Amino acid sequence: MKRSALLFCAAIYECLHSVTGLVGKSGICSINVFTPFTNDRGDVVESIGQFGQEGTVLGFLQMASALMAAKHFNARDPSVVPRLANMGDCNVTVDISNTSVINTVPPSQISSQKLYQSDQWPCAGVGPASSVVGMTLSAVAQAAQFPLVITRVYNLRSIENSTSSFSCSVYPDLISYAEAIASFLLYKARSNYVALIYERTDVGIQRLQALGAIFDKKGIEWFAKGYSVEIQNSSFHPYGAGSEAPLQALEAVKRTGYRTIVIAMENVEQSFQEIAVAAEQLEMDNGDYFYMWYDQSVLISNLLENNNRTKLVNGSALVFPFSGFLWNDTSSFETSWKEQGQDLVDAVNAANPIGLGETGYIFAESDFFQNVEPGFESSVMYDAVMSVGLGACDAAIDADGTISGARHQQSILDLSFMGATGLVRFGSEFYNKRQNARLTETVTWGAVNLNGESWNISDVSYAGWNLTWLEVAPFRYADGTLDPPLPLRAPGKQNYISTDLRVVGLIIISITILGTIASMLWLFIHRRESFVASAKPVFHQIICFGIIVEVSSVACLLYDEGAGWSEKSLDSLCVAHPWFSFAGLSMQYTALFAKLWRVHEFLFVKKRKIEIKHLAGGMAVLQLLILIVLSIFTGIDPPGWKRRVVDNELNDSVGYCTSNNLPWFMTALLLIVFIQMTLTAITTLMIRKADEFFPETWWILLMVAAQLEAVLVAVPVILILEEQAAVGVGRVGFFLVIWLIAASTLGLFIIPTILAFRRAKSGNVQRRKRGEVGGVRVTGLARPDTDVALKVRS
Repeated sequence: MKRSALLFCAAIYECLHSVTGLVGKSGICSINVFTPFTNDRGDVVESIGQFGQEGTVLGFLQMASALMAAKHFNARDPSVVPRLANMGDCNVTVDISNTSVINTVPPSQISSQKLYQSDQWPCAGVGPASSVVGMTLSAVAQAAQFPLVITRVYNLRSIENSTSSFSCSVYPDLISYAEAIASFLLYKARSNYVALIYERTDVGIQRLQALGAIFDKKGIEWFAKGYSVEIQNSSFHPYGAGSEAPLQALEAVKRTGYRTIVIAMENVEQSFQEIAVAAEQLEMDNGDYFYMWYDQSVLISNLLENNNRTKLVNGSALVFPFSGFLWNDTSSFETSWKEQGQDLVDAVNAANPIGLGETGYIFAESDFFQNVEPGFESSVMYDAVMSVGLGACDAAIDADGTISGARHQQSILDLSFMGATGLVRFGSEFYNKRQNARLTETVTWGAVNLNGESWNISDVSYAGWNLTWLEVAPFRYADGTLDPPLPLRAPGKQNYISTDLRVVGLIIISITILGTIASMLWLFIHRRESFVASAKPVFHQIICFGIIVEVSSVACLLYDEGAGWSEKSLDSLCVAHPWFSFAGLSMQYTALFAKLWRVHEFLFVKKRKIEIKHLAGGMAVLQLLILIVLSIFTGIDPPGWKRRVVDNELNDSVGYCTSNNLPWFMTALLLIVFIQMTLTAITTLMIRKADEFFPETWWILLMVAAQLEAVLVAVPVILILEEQAAVGVGRVGFFLVIWLIAASTLGLFIIPTILAFRRAKSGNVQRRKRGEVGGVRVTGLARPDTDVALKVRS
């Protein structure tokens, strides 16, 4: 829609002015200088003073610089541009007396109105320093076919070759800025987690696209959030309706935890204050964040306006292009500026478009050039005028002796010369529509370190250095030190094991261990009594010890950084956990199977219909395999403590134990335990028909079934939930599974067996036949007679 309107505007101009811009046969070139003296509110537009000095009217400085460039070009003075020394055969001159200086007041159409009112088009235009005016003038230049060398415009459409082929920019465009910002961030080790806060305007969207493309190219992880502000004296805002304010944009950044923030403002007066207030409200100006400003050098002149602004920019960085005089007082441009005399002073006063008494009016005294610093904007204007003159000298002359605007423009794009801002050359390989943009590598970049009420250049990337940086002064951050805010991303929710859960878990473990120890003591105290001794309580003691070992592993799951444990200590817990859990569980089943095998031998001592002698040795082998796998696991790829981000946007994480080959080792260990459980269940079923002599089979089968279900069903479900959940479901789940396995062994085998011993001791035992309901027969009591045994076998 915007592009169509601009092209329509250009068509109107083309109809009204039939003569295209050209350099006449005499070689005289009249140029129009577009530069801002006042803004749309009628306030003076000031330049940036050197090293924080108070600036003067920007338009006046750029006008003076343009006239100085015209003077140097006409005299072929090589003091700033060495190439002029070898151009004596060129008859082109810049007509200083007919050079029009136009105050570009955005978003008014004063510039286009002045062009319309003139008798003919200029041979070229230089400026402006406003995106709105630049877009309009680019369309006019395209229609009238005269070159327009832009001195500072952000909108990429102003110099896009497909729609604005008669425009080019001697000032770096948004993509060059993006490349410089990215290189500086990498130089300062801010290599990841960068947030971009941009104003949702046409140029703001272009900033987002430019910086995002460069960040992707550099492999920098980034996040962007747009905002809108109310524009004073305007009812139109392209992306403002329903958009978020700066407060909501900064809140979104804070949620991500990103601590490097690039801020790109369009309407600085409104945006800067709202961002500063929001940062203060969210406590994001406390030194934990590193701020960079996307091409907003106006910030430097606003440092003293109020405290929250000053606090926000304290310790931040501003990357911008600059010429040598900001760093070296002996630069050729500044030296020549200081040497200018009364003739140029008179020319400047005569060309001043601002009348006496109007806002922005300045009368240059005779010592103006000796007392006023030119500023970088002046050097850019100087090179823009020089590009027009040199381009005309290099352009091919038409048959009628004139130089057409098209030939003139192409010659400008082919230029390569040393100017006030360094090497001036156009074209780009990064984006095929940027042939009219200045090459990034031809610009000298400086990084300004903003500190409270002062600023200084801390780092420099000279032209031709391919954006490599050199420190020229220490960079001080918001806390006054040389140490940058770290980490690059604030940790999100850590999902630590809560103290309440840890206390409950330790209580459960303690109760289980105390109950197991009490069972072991009871068995030890009654070990000499016949009804206990005949059952070989050593098996029960081993099973109880295995329960204690296994349930102790649960404690390893109750600690993390939230309990004050270091990563090294947690690594040790990760190694100990599988040893305790699997060794303890395997110990229980080895002893239980040995006990069952003894009963099997007792019942089927004369005739064995099922040969399973190898099972006893097999269980010992499986126990040994458990220890071998654990030893290999610990020696080759021991598990360690790690945090996994479960919410990339909020940076929430969970801690857990892992290793590269953990799935393979866990599979091997679970397979061995599964075999032990299965063999125990088979043996129990084989002797179940002798229930009169071993009634615990029901309890054992129930215990094995519950534990098999935990291994085969609960563990996979926990693993799936752990991958999908935002909290440490896995650790809590494994806690419950391991504890339930140990508790089921205690509750479904050890305690019922002890209760059976107590009933046997009190004499409350009855013999019963198979299928009858009666008392309990305890393993290891008097051996049945042969007839009963034969009856059982039959």
